[in-house]
Amino acid sequence: GGGGFDVADSTKEAFQGVMDTHLAHGVTLLCPTLVASEWSKTIEFLKFCDEFGKSRPMFGGAHLEGPFLSPVMCGAQNLSRIITPTVKMTAELAELASVISCITAAPENEGCEHLARVMKAKGVSMSVGHSNADSPTMEKAAEWGFDRVTHLFSSTSRRAKQGSYVIGGIEESALIDERFTVELIGDGHHVSRESFLLTEKCKGKDGVVLVSDAMRAAGCDGLSESYLGEKLPENRVIIEEGVAKLPDRSCFAGSVAVGDTISIRKPAKFVAKNFTGTTEPQDITEGSVSVKLDRFRDVTV
Repeated sequence: GGGGFDVADSTKEAFQGVMDTHLAHGVTLLCPTLVASEWSKTIEFLKFCDEFGKSRPMFGGAHLEGPFLSPVMCGAQNLSRIITPTVKMTAELAELASVISCITAAPENEGCEHLARVMKAKGVSMSVGHSNADSPTMEKAAEWGFDRVTHLFSSTSRRAKQGSYVIGGIEESALIDERFTVELIGDGHHVSRESFLLTEKCKGKDGVVLVSDAMRAAGCDGLSESYLGEKLPENRVIIEEGVAKLPDRSCFAGSVAVGDTISIRKPAKFVAKNFTGTTEPQDITEGSVSVKLDRFRDVTV
């Protein structure tokens, strides 16, 4: 989202408002992202993208960040909207695959193997996210077609003890497995400087993609509250210290960053300042840190 709009609104005004907001901050191509919503709303969103979004020059394909997530790792997303994919749901998505760029899902969930194999065959990128998967599950996920990790270190599992043994999680697998490209939220809040440097060291600049994770309040000044996704009472969030949070401040609820304010941590001054307006990947460097800014996925809204 952005500019007070969210693509969940599924109106021409909202889509154009989001695009205009991010274009004003140097973004030339974006992937409208829908958080976990009722299934009927998900299909409505994709059909709207097909009817209206595809005709917009900035449209880089829809991203579904839900509803096939882990209930224990859903973060700020609406728990009541989290479901597992059925064969019928996968078939519905396959029919709309031409407008889908990426689907974030928790591979440990029942039905995700079928979802991944079908959608990967349709050319859709499958991304592990909002997941409690362990390393053995991540190995299977890669075999099924998962090739990305959605906002690493944000609602992604890490090593944990199972009995007497320590088993790796998403974070360890993502860092050592070359089959996965990882996303990092570049709003200066979600990812610590140390985690960013660790990721860059393990993955190299070509294995890291900065995303904004921008929600409705991105690009707006002076807001103290907003909504994550649809304007529903249960989706209300607060804006505080330059980031969206749940009202109880238990976790972040998206970012208010825009293209020309993406950074790893203020005041580290790692900021993407000089956007060229091209659609080629841009390298930005500050000190010893260098990452690829993927113009096709540098902003998810």
